[in-house]
Formats: sequence, structure tokens, C-alpha cells
Amino acid sequence: MSDIEKAFDIFVKEFGGMVIRELIDSSPPFNNADYLFEKYHVIAELKCMENDKLGDDKFIEKVSSAYLEARQRGGTNVVLFGKCRIPSDAFTHEYQERLLKLYEQPIQNLIKKANKQIRGTKKQLGKDKYDGVLLLINSGNLALDPAHVVQLLYRIFSRGLYSSIDYTIFLTVNLTAQHPSFSGEQMVWVPLYKRSKGNENFDQFEAVFRKAWQRHLEYNLGIQISFQVVDDYAFSLLQNIKKFDNS
Repeated sequence: MSDIEKAFDIFVKEFGGMVIRELIDSSPPFNNADYLFEKYHVIAELKCMENDKLGDDKFIEKVSSAYLEARQRGGTNVVLFGKCRIPSDAFTHEYQERLLKLYEQPIQNLIKKANKQIRGTKKQLGKDKYDGVLLLINSGNLALDPAHVVQLLYRIFSRGLYSSIDYTIFLTVNLTAQHPSFSGEQMVWVPLYKRSKGNENFDQFEAVFRKAWQRHLEYNLGIQISFQVVDDYAFSLLQNIKKFDNS
């Protein structure tokens, strides 16, 4: 278990939720989700994006291969030297899709596992009508700015798969972002709805949970935390800037 997961367990119990593994046998006959929020009829699974693709040699090799092929076949006219980031709109649609899939697959793997865990927990606990919530934390992937992650989440869920996950909350814990129009550093917290809009129960849970999480971070880090509310265009300009130790 990572330090972030341990810290989140503490927060969930302070909030009034329950850590499911503490409610069941040490070796349950199913893949359990992490948390039960009985008051809000929510079962949640926590997943962390921990691997920084900017430092992953195998991933860089795959991206470089796609870039070289695009250069040879007219998929881009950008000339690069050394390591650098290229905006996706510098490629034709074919190569944009190829690059997106490289970034998408690790996130989809997390979602697939979370969906199975939430489904199994709902069945075993007799909570079929509860909302399944994926808590997705970017704790280390500097290659994907917040808007990129949200774009990939919408792509993945638009296919109609992973029906046990009703909502996703994408957030950062030890990774801050900056925006050209706002001063200071920002934490990311984005609720995503698979349906056209959330239901009243989830909306209440998300609002209370977010405020409690903000207070928890401020108390434990000793700094003021900002969850900047911005429109879609402004959100797209948020960029990861640094990680810090919050253990």
C-alpha cells in the first residue's frame, strides 16, 4: 500500500466512511473496492496514476517510434531534437489517435480493475443500488496535464463499458498545477459524470467530500489549498508544475 493510500484511508475514516478491507475477511473471495460511504450510498475505489511517463524509457521509445513514422509518412512536419513535448495537433488525426492510445491504455487498465472491484463489492455487500465511484489520483504522471487526463477519461467511458462505475472524481494529492491567468498553485479536483448530469445524492456527496478533503489537506500540509473553479477553456490551460512530499 502506498503512502497516498494510507493517508486517504485516514481521511475517509475522519470523514465518516468505512475502509472495506477492515469490514471483511483478510482473504475475501472477491476483489473488493476500498471504501463504503453508507450515508451517501456510495462504494468507491481508489486508483493512483503513479508512473511518470516522462521518465519511462519503454514508453518514450514507443512515442519516438510513432513520431519517426509520422515524420516519414507525412503525419507531422515538426522537427525535433532531443527530448521535448509536442502538442497533439501537430500530428494528423491518424497519429493523434495512435499517441492517445499509448497514454490511454494505462488509465483504462486502472478503470477496468476498479470496475471489477466495485461490481464485486456491490454484489457481496448487497449494495447493488449504490453509486460506484472511481477516485482517480494523479500522483506521478507529469506527462499528462489535467485536461489530458479528463479527455482520456471521457474517451474511455464514452464506449459504454465499465457499467459499475457511475461517477469519477479525478484529483491530485502531491502534484500541483498552475494557470497563466491565476496566481499561485492549484490542486485538481474534477467530478466526471457518465450520465448527462449527476443525481442529487452524488452531487451532495461530492460537494461535502471535496470541502472535507480541502480542509484535510490544509491542516496536514500547513498551507492554503486552492481548487480553482474555471471554465472548460481555462481548465485546458492548467499545467502540472511539481510534486511535493505530503507524508
